[in-house]
Amino acid sequence: MRNKFVRQQEIKDCGVTCLYNIIRYYKGNISIDKLRNLTKTDENGTSIYNIVEASNKLGLKSNAYMCKYNSLKKIPWPFIAHIKLDEKYDHFIIIKNIKKDKIIVEDPIRGKVIYDKNMFLKEWTNVVITFEKTNDLVKENTEKNICVFKNRFIITFFLLVFIISIFASIFSLLNSFYLSALYNGFESPKFILFLFLLLSIIKSIIDYIRNRAIISFDKKLNSKVMNRVYKKILSLPLKYHHSRPVGDIVSRINDLSSIREFVNTILFSSLLDILYMILILIFMFIINKYLFLLIFLISVIYIILYLFFRNKKYFRSYDLKEKNSLINSYLVESIVGINTIKNCGIEKFIRFKYKI
Repeated sequence: MRNKFVRQQEIKDCGVTCLYNIIRYYKGNISIDKLRNLTKTDENGTSIYNIVEASNKLGLKSNAYMCKYNSLKKIPWPFIAHIKLDEKYDHFIIIKNIKKDKIIVEDPIRGKVIYDKNMFLKEWTNVVITFEKTNDLVKENTEKNICVFKNRFIITFFLLVFIISIFASIFSLLNSFYLSALYNGFESPKFILFLFLLLSIIKSIIDYIRNRAIISFDKKLNSKVMNRVYKKILSLPLKYHHSRPVGDIVSRINDLSSIREFVNTILFSSLLDILYMILILIFMFIINKYLFLLIFLISVIYIILYLFFRNKKYFRSYDLKEKNSLINSYLVESIVGINTIKNCGIEKFIRFKYKI
């Protein structure tokens, strides 16, 4: 795909997500929420017919038909294929390319996947949805400014913590001089000891102020985000709530903790760690150039390893969140429907289904 592939947000969003990525591939643009309405996506997902109808309305000529594997290479890429996961779950994927007996796929759940022929034929239902761009392709302006650095509240707290952290890093480095002075046999050990204690006290005070500022920031950010999200949920049309399980909505609210964690990690941990690393490298370069090279090489190796495992970590994290979303959704739906479960006497069936 030309654009970065967007994964599905909800449990039954595979069809609408595939169509969304196809539209973006052809340089079109539309909001995912509007696309859900056009494809009539609900708690049961969407149908092939609805995907084709929505595509044609949006200026993307679309057809669906059954074909054999040998015909796939004649179809212009990308196109959507319908498969059965575990031989029972309906799912849509995007066929990106076919090279010999390798099928390169963009999966709304798993991301990029490479099928071999036998594996693909085992899941594929012989149904494909093809697309052809027209001059009437939808191009809505859906870009939203979510830049955190345009919020005065965030800027103020970030600058405060950043300045405090600079002083904390400097005092941490000055403490290293104490160890160096003791090692070299400084003539006034009492003065060095007093200076070390003074620096340690000042650093502790600075760390306390910094931690208090971060905690205060986290509370205010949580309050602002929760209020905006809750207000948005209440303002959504009734059709939205009818088309989604209660558990899905609850799971998305719970995912706000990931947003807070991301902001805190980016604004504080990552940037401050980089600052501290730069100060250490400068300090080591002044003291010992060989030691500087050693630490620099270790830092480079660490960055390479981080970049190498980043995608795997993201996939595992995404998969875990999706499973948690399913569990939360199932638990909430079970509790909401407890009267039906009790009246029908299906407690064992529900419990067995939960274990699966």
